[in-house]
Amino acid sequence: MQNKLPLSRSIVSYDTLSNIPEEFDLSNDDFLFFLKEDLLQIQCSPINVIIDVGWYPEFEADGQFRISIIQNEDWENPLEEQTARNMTQLRKTLKDIIEKYSL
Repeated sequence: MQNKLPLSRSIVSYDTLSNIPEEFDLSNDDFLFFLKEDLLQIQCSPINVIIDVGWYPEFEADGQFRISIIQNEDWENPLEEQTARNMTQLRKTLKDIIEKYSL
């Protein structure tokens, strides 16, 4: 995933999202093991913003990706939260967020 994101002033500090195939099968119990809360984190130090991506609820087929935009490490009050059900939606949402915050 990280090689597909148009980052200009941010770094990918954590990435297991790249291990998830573009088309994944939620009926495969073995695959659900990869759908966890900590999948991707992008940091932009100049504006003290973190983009955090996880699957909620963790390991559950009826979950979804949650994208949280955190500023000044205030995890209790995200600037914004978005959701996506598949990788195509997630990629588009991430690109929109990166553009919006000039990351």
